[in-house]
Amino acid sequence: MRRISMFALAFSILFVPSVFAFPVQLIDNSYYYDIYSIAYSSDGEMTEGRLSGTSNQDSISKDFILAQGDLSSYVGGSITADPFSLSCISGGHAYSDAYELLGSGYAFVSSSTTFKPLETTTSINFDTYYYVPWAASYFILTDITEGTELFNGSVFLWLQDYISQYIGDSWKGSTTNVLQLDFDILDATLYDDHLYKLEIGALAQSGGDFSSAHLTADIQVVPVPEPSTLLLLSLALPVAWIRKNRFSKN
Repeated sequence: MRRISMFALAFSILFVPSVFAFPVQLIDNSYYYDIYSIAYSSDGEMTEGRLSGTSNQDSISKDFILAQGDLSSYVGGSITADPFSLSCISGGHAYSDAYELLGSGYAFVSSSTTFKPLETTTSINFDTYYYVPWAASYFILTDITEGTELFNGSVFLWLQDYISQYIGDSWKGSTTNVLQLDFDILDATLYDDHLYKLEIGALAQSGGDFSSAHLTADIQVVPVPEPSTLLLLSLALPVAWIRKNRFSKN
């Protein structure tokens, strides 16, 4: 029984993720980001700037500030992203005792992630949060093995109204400038012997105000050991068990 418990402990450390998230093996991921801002001074002078690019890092964080004011006011934007979580903020108002700048612009970030489930599931849940005047996000899930698109949906918010549509659902409306949604994007089964690609994007657009969009999937990337690591583990555990029992007898 002691030997069985040791193996169970070792494999639980290696393979059992958080019970609150869907475990996957990350195969590949990439990002695209684009932050643009334009500002106008009181005398009509215009200033603009842009920061954009791509990345294959595990996660990214980018900031672009065109004008900085007091009390965290600014004209510019920022984005952060990992394979299953995106956040973007766009600021359009910078002010201080000396000056005031009104601006507009946007902050956009997207990710494309290929993954392999470590268990079969019928649910992928997203937590989203938006602050408008304008924000949006999209979600596309594809079964690469079968070559089929499982989900293609989006959320749009404009001023103090929003319209959202999900596959198999009806159009909805609301009248608030803060929106938090918790929804399931999947009406199918994800199999642990298939490869999948999840494409998500978030956009925040400002116009003399601030706007933000944030979304997170209940997916957890679990490192899968290389075969050589598993071989070493399988050899080391019996040796450790034999040594432990030998010393206990002495």
